[in-house]
Amino acid sequence: MSQNAYEIDLYPTKAQPQLHIGNLYAAAYLRGFDPPRIETATVLEVGCGTGLNLLPMARTLPGAEFVGVDYAARPIEIAKSLAERMEIPNIRFHAADIRDLADDFGSYDYILVHGFYSWAPADAREALWRVAQGSLTPRGVIQVSYNCLPGWLQNQWLRDFCLEHMKRFPDRETKLREAWKLIEALASMKEADNPYPIIAAQTVEKGFATAIHDELAEINEPFYLNEVVAHAGAYGFQYLSDAVQKYVPGLQHLSTGEEILASITGEGGTLREQYKDFLSMRTFRQSLFTPASNQPSPASYLELLRHCRVTSPLRASATDEEGNRVFDSPLSVLGFHSNNPLIASLFEAIAVAYPAPVALGEVSDAMLRAVPSPAPAQVAEYWDLVEDLSRNGVLQTSSREIPIPAALPRKPAMAGIASWEALLGLPLTSLFHRSLPFPDPMHRALAALTDGSRDVPEICSTLASMIQLQKASGKPEIVIEGFPIPLLSSQALHGQEALLDDPEAIRGFLLRTVPIELERFRLAGLIVEPVAGEPGN
Repeated sequence: MSQNAYEIDLYPTKAQPQLHIGNLYAAAYLRGFDPPRIETATVLEVGCGTGLNLLPMARTLPGAEFVGVDYAARPIEIAKSLAERMEIPNIRFHAADIRDLADDFGSYDYILVHGFYSWAPADAREALWRVAQGSLTPRGVIQVSYNCLPGWLQNQWLRDFCLEHMKRFPDRETKLREAWKLIEALASMKEADNPYPIIAAQTVEKGFATAIHDELAEINEPFYLNEVVAHAGAYGFQYLSDAVQKYVPGLQHLSTGEEILASITGEGGTLREQYKDFLSMRTFRQSLFTPASNQPSPASYLELLRHCRVTSPLRASATDEEGNRVFDSPLSVLGFHSNNPLIASLFEAIAVAYPAPVALGEVSDAMLRAVPSPAPAQVAEYWDLVEDLSRNGVLQTSSREIPIPAALPRKPAMAGIASWEALLGLPLTSLFHRSLPFPDPMHRALAALTDGSRDVPEICSTLASMIQLQKASGKPEIVIEGFPIPLLSSQALHGQEALLDDPEAIRGFLLRTVPIELERFRLAGLIVEPVAGEPGN
């Protein structure tokens, strides 16, 4: 756990849906627990980096309190600067070694520990559980991510290959650069029947900045689920579930795999999950824990699911050869077939509200009232399928209402800290806590101007003036809120050079294109209704 590595090369911190405390709340709730309300929660993130996971939450949950801690001082200074510039008062950052923290480092309802456990030395992991034991509230939830066995053994082969290769080179920078070249070379051999190209391609997809702190880190120790559960248990925590409900391909879906899992029914959910890891060769886990004294209600998963909100990118399309409707989407690698008309009606309701989630119980009750005398078997099949789709992440579950406007507001505003992220040239964080890349300078400028104080024509006029001003200045960039943006290099303006000398022509062009881009923002969960009397973010 070299401090220099994180000081020299910043870890690319970003928002991720599973790290939103609303997701932790929903996961615990669906297991029968009563977690603290997120609107007034206290939250600690260990290994917070530059704070870009916590800052969007702090902005959209002003009644909650957030604390970020990181071993490296440089990212913490950046996080503090961002919080100050964005005027977010309910967040604090500390540069500290977790081994030096007091047992009761405050009182927290949610503790996030992402990208730490497999990359920290043993005494730092012990310190984590010690701090959590003294600081997590009685109904609180802690999330811990780690590389998991046995699946990560294949990644270990790639890591070992790279570490051996790095021995040939003299300094850290050269070692990392040459290791990355090796990974890219391995990834290029896709036609080979060999696991190396697959694993290498997955690493390339992450990017160099992430890989140097993950695959190529000084420490990278994978764990079996039962090892982490036992470690947590020694400090008084019980396992809840994984933070991510998703379909994990593997042998567990074949009939013989199902028989193996059936043989351990009644022996505990953790053991069943461990068997699934063996059958699927899973490589990464994001485990949730709560104090052992925190006991769940006897309510079933399905009973609790009825009170949640759901959404999905899947849509009902054509029928297959057997007459079943096919539910799929270009936005998802998953799909399913069903001839149950109730499922089709649910996905129609989801499509109408998308991207906002729908209240599952309300939609289902209204749907069932509209069907004259639905067959009991059909209704039972509907609820069985809904539960299965939720457990496998096809139906994405939320316990919170997400304030996505049904149409573009007259004076739209960007969500959370997205306008600031645009100015900084960072991916934009949506209301779903997803980090979305919009690197084009036009998108950056548009997001910066969409602050709730302007309607669409006013946004277009301001953008047109900026384009004219940059062209007249002959400079490569225009400065917006103190940040340089190379507006004229936007892909949107390629081929439009003839318009740039005519203010009305460029404004007309923007009036045609800006509403389309703002609608893209809305569908991505990046647009909110402006708060009365508070223009801007």
